[in-house]
Amino acid sequence: MKINPHVRTVDEDGEKVLFDTKRGLFYGIDEIGSDIWMGIESGLNVNAILTLMQHKYADVSRQQLYIDIENFIAELKRNKLIKKK
Repeated sequence: MKINPHVRTVDEDGEKVLFDTKRGLFYGIDEIGSDIWMGIESGLNVNAILTLMQHKYADVSRQQLYIDIENFIAELKRNKLIKKK
């Protein structure tokens, strides 16, 4: 996965906001979304993001985290914020 070049990340009051400079749209993301986004920014694949998140969210099942990651990535792709490498 690769972040599209027209997307900027803004930290607003401790939360991440994604700004699509091409379309002028803002996307607020929660803590889990921020963790996934940071993994994407770091060039990690889904399995590496999942492993990192398992340590932080130990009370959430691996299966649920995987579903959350996949759903968030699908939303990012739908909104053209990321693309395949």
